[in-house]
Amino acid sequence: MQDEENIYFVMEFLPGGDLCSQRKLGLFNTIDKVKFYFAEVIIAIGQFHRLICLEELHKNNIVYRDMKLDNLMIAKNGHLKVRYILTFTILS
Repeated sequence: MQDEENIYFVMEFLPGGDLCSQRKLGLFNTIDKVKFYFAEVIIAIGQFHRLICLEELHKNNIVYRDMKLDNLMIAKNGHLKVRYILTFTILS
């Protein structure tokens, strides 16, 4: 969305917040939770990889540099979603 002066990014409400904040609040207090969210991160990265065709970008020396816990959001059902804030770098 945008108006004459601004562009607005709108995303669905994800009540679990981001994974980084939840880690600081003690979400990973059991080994089972650590295993669950580790598996979720692997799945999220795989889905993200296919969605934005990272292989094609890498072939052209373009690197996505913003995959971090702050950009992994926890949905209402407890599963992760990637917040797509696309930050790329072109390598020379």
